[in-house]
Amino acid sequence: MGAGNTPVVLAAFANDRIDDERYLRNLPKEQKQIRSALKKAERQRLCKLIERPNATVDEILDVFQEFRDQVVLFHFAGHAGSA
Repeated sequence: MGAGNTPVVLAAFANDRIDDERYLRNLPKEQKQIRSALKKAERQRLCKLIERPNATVDEILDVFQEFRDQVVLFHFAGHAGSA
C-alpha cells in the first residue's frame, strides 16, 4: 500500500486549560492510549495516526483536506464551543 493510499486515523483533542472545572483530566491519558493502541499498526504501515492536541476546527478541516479520501476514522475528545 503506497503512502498516498495509507488509511489515516485522525485523533483530535480539545481541552479547557483556563476553567479548572471544565478541564478534562483524562484527556492526555486517552491520547496516549490511542497512540499506544495504533503503534503496531503504524509500524506495519497499515495506518497513519495524525494527532491534533488542542485542536481547532480549522486544524481538523486542514487534515481532512490534506488527506482527502484517506481518513477512515475520526476520533474527537474534548469540549466543543459554540463555534
